Amino acid sequence: MGAGPPPAWLPGIALTVAALLSPVALWATRRLMDRLSHGRALAGGAVLLGLLALAMAWLDSAPLTAAAYLAWTAANGILLGRWQALTADAAPEAERPRWFAVQGSSWGIAQPAVPGVVALAGAVAGGLGAAAFLTAGLAFLLVPLALRDQSP
Repeated sequence: MGAGPPPAWLPGIALTVAALLSPVALWATRRLMDRLSHGRALAGGAVLLGLLALAMAWLDSAPLTAAAYLAWTAANGILLGRWQALTADAAPEAERPRWFAVQGSSWGIAQPAVPGVVALAGAVAGGLGAAAFLTAGLAFLLVPLALRDQSP
């Protein structure tokens, strides 16, 4: 962060507020989200998550970064169950266990790959912290392309 490190209390407060904010955001948006298909909710939500991650990559203010993080956490909490619901709706009933296994395995592939991608992005972003947010932002912005056949 440009003005030096954030206050020591800021990460703890941000994490506490994030934990409290997600269920409140889910409750507050329930009616709106019920109107959207899983594909549309995930595509729109992924764009929002991507933009917030890119904002966190370039913000130079600890309070603004914390605010973007809280907004990101709220949006992520709203979308969390939609990934599983999309998989359940897309999979033939008899094949659901396999489809969920593939979905879960994707995390096993992504988690070891991400540090290398972030390290490569570090040269562009000017540091690993910004590179992590840049990588996440770009990945989220690609989600609507992958879901385009899922959205009515």
